[in-house]
Amino acid sequence: MNNVCLEEREGIPTLTFSQTDLIDSNMIEDIGDQLMGFVEQNDGNRLLVDLSGVNFMSSLMIGKLVLLKNRCKSKDIELKFCQLSEGLQEVFQLLHLYKLIDVYPGESDALQAF
Repeated sequence: MNNVCLEEREGIPTLTFSQTDLIDSNMIEDIGDQLMGFVEQNDGNRLLVDLSGVNFMSSLMIGKLVLLKNRCKSKDIELKFCQLSEGLQEVFQLLHLYKLIDVYPGESDALQAF
């Protein structure tokens, strides 16, 4: 099952998630593999992750997002995140992820920042 969808938005490859709660460890491992596959196949230098459909994610999933950030950095791919729910905003703040990851309130904000 594809838990991650890839589409183009204004010429930027954009990842979205089909599940609202990213907590199942088997699903998260699958998502991690999909994320790394998208990075390996990305022939551009930009990638957007739209979290608008996600309400909750486990610490394992947060770890996958950090791995995604590190892999993008090693391949010179500019990575941005957008549309975090209130709950995810709090988690990102508590874990100081805003220092590691570029997060924008809306999709248009993120697209303009590229």
